[in-house]
Order: sequence, then C-alpha cells, then structure tokens
Amino acid sequence: MTDNKFNNNGRTRVRTKKYKKWSRRDTSVLFERLELYLTSGLAIDEALRLCRDGVTDQHKKAVDVLKGYVESGSSLSSGLVKYIGLSQTLSGIISHGETTGSLATAISLTRNSLEKQDELINRCISSMVYPCVIGGFCIIFIIGLVRGVMPQIVPMLQGLHTKLPLLSRVMIVCSNLVARYGMYGGIIIGLLGIALVVLYQRNICFKSFIQNVFT
Repeated sequence: MTDNKFNNNGRTRVRTKKYKKWSRRDTSVLFERLELYLTSGLAIDEALRLCRDGVTDQHKKAVDVLKGYVESGSSLSSGLVKYIGLSQTLSGIISHGETTGSLATAISLTRNSLEKQDELINRCISSMVYPCVIGGFCIIFIIGLVRGVMPQIVPMLQGLHTKLPLLSRVMIVCSNLVARYGMYGGIIIGLLGIALVVLYQRNICFKSFIQNVFT
C-alpha cells in the first residue's frame, strides 16, 4: 500500500506503508503452508492466496500486499523482508531458491531455521529461570539484611568507640546509603536496565559487542 504526496518541486513522492514484523512462530506457520502448496505444484500467487486463510486477521493485509507485490514481478524474498520483517540472511536463502528453481526447498530450510531459533531461545529462557530465581531471593535477603538488621546493629558497633574492621565500615556505609537513597537507586537501576534492553534490541553495534563479551 502506498500513499502519493507531492514535494516542493511538484514531483510525486511515494511513501510505503510499514508493516509490523511477524513473530517467528507466525512466520513458520506461513512458510509451512507455503511449502505445502508449492510442493503440490501451485503457482506462487495462488499459494499466497490460499495462505491468507491460515494466518491471523492482523496479518491478512500483509499477505494480500505481498501477493500483489509478487504478481507485479518483484521477488518473493524482497517482499518477505518488506511486509513480514524477514531477516536479510533468511531472505537470501529464499532468493537463492527463486534463482535456482528450488523455492519450496528454500522455504523449508528457512522454516527449519526459524524453528531452531525458537527452540534455542526457549532453552536459554528455561536455563535462566533457576539462576534468576536464586538471584532474586539473594537480592531480597540482602535488602532485608541492610534495611532491617543493620540499623539495629550499627548503633551498637558505633558505641564501642573502637576502630572497626574495613569490612564492617563498608557495610555500615552501604547500610546508610541504602536507608537514605535506596528508592532512588532502585529507580535508577530499573531505568538503566530498560535502557540497556532497548539499546540491545535497536543498536546493532551494541548488540554485537554484548554477544562478543558473553560468547
């Protein structure tokens, strides 16, 4: 879908509507049906028309536009990038299949790659549940120790009028800081975490840096 507008020189400027990126699951379902229809001998435009009935209502418009895009003579691989948000790497596989006449096989390989990505992500999430739970309990324990126990012990230690060990002095300073600025520190840490997540998702250089550090 395009909207035509005129610039200062009177020339027509075409603005292409942006479509929301599909999830890996929705893309896998589309590719599974598309592979089935192409293997059955259907043409790509007819296969896309039938695939429209197997997607969610919010994706039907994208499939319709993709079908018209392919019927106009454009490649399926570039249309998948524009209208469902397929990555350039996976679209390259489909582009190779279009060139060599093995489109159904290329779509099958792409679908398998998406399913493996989903499986890997699910495994990573499952493996992170236990350490996250333990870490959460540790944070709650430390906060309870600093906010509940330390304020009762600090006056007693300070009443000894002796030079305390370095570790004890550090704990007293941390307890005082948490008691005074704990809420602000929690807000700052939360905002910093959100900013890092957004930056990781949107900045390719930062994402590559983090992956190189943890791999």
